[in-house]
Amino acid sequence: MSILARVLVTATLCVVTVCALAQEPTRIATVISADGIVSAIDVRGERRELTRRSPVFQGDTIETGEQGDIQLRFVDGSLLALTTDGKLRITEYREEGESDANIVLELFSGCMRSLSALIDTAHYRLSVPGGFLRLTAGKAEIASRVQITNAAIVKAVLSVAPVSALDLGCGEGWLTRTLTAAGIDTMGIDAVPELIAHASSQGGGRYAVLAYQDLDTAALGRRFDCVICNFSLIGDGSTRQLFAAVPALLNPGGHFIVQTLHSTTQPDSERKSDGWRKGSWQGFSTAFRNPPPWYYRTQASWIDLFETYGFARPHIEEPALPASGQPASQLFIARLA
Repeated sequence: MSILARVLVTATLCVVTVCALAQEPTRIATVISADGIVSAIDVRGERRELTRRSPVFQGDTIETGEQGDIQLRFVDGSLLALTTDGKLRITEYREEGESDANIVLELFSGCMRSLSALIDTAHYRLSVPGGFLRLTAGKAEIASRVQITNAAIVKAVLSVAPVSALDLGCGEGWLTRTLTAAGIDTMGIDAVPELIAHASSQGGGRYAVLAYQDLDTAALGRRFDCVICNFSLIGDGSTRQLFAAVPALLNPGGHFIVQTLHSTTQPDSERKSDGWRKGSWQGFSTAFRNPPPWYYRTQASWIDLFETYGFARPHIEEPALPASGQPASQLFIARLA
């Protein structure tokens, strides 16, 4: 090879390398909990601190210190925890439907526990040279719970045949995309900018960063045939404030649909009274810690809430797990009176 040819090859390789490094990284997860010293090293070798709500990108290497641990929620709903003194590289993460492996992880040290929601664990490729791995199969009950409740909320919305819908607390936007694909003019809102950025990047529907307390027709620019809260109501006063705002967001005869946890998630002694409850990762790996508290309401209290704020008595559905018959959730469908 001539000296000129070698120079051209070298120059071409350099340009390709620079372009690859200049590409915008793909966001694949969000930190839902981080304790102690936790950081990520990107593909350029740059280190950054990780805290709650920090984005995680494809190619990141996650490191936890002596007292550190982290929990991630991926764009498909899967959860992953890395405990103390851990080092994990997320080499590749692609959502279901793409060819080849969906997940490629390299665990160098520590203990990682993962639960796949929508990606079948057959598509995991794992390298564990020095760590310990516990993988919960994607066909486990939690995955079934996710699939059943997802299908239930979609079915509930379609049952009222809306032309337009508002998805409150849309997260990564899966429901907004699904309803849009079904021909419903759907808008998704969430208070977390990173989640809306990801949802917008996926297309399918319209999205906006907006907190519940800022909800009004002026901010949204319109009314809707259906307003949806899918596992997005966890407070007391904030939920009442939202219920007070929703009637003004609906067209006449519109519907408000809420899916939330069933009373069977509570001990028998606590099922009959409203109140704040400690958060729970019941059914998830023990590596998932520090869940947020939430306000529990009895079914009767939910019914009273709808009727207090101008809705007819709601129709109630209880989607059940096929294996056990236990309710996976409770779902309220209420028409504006």
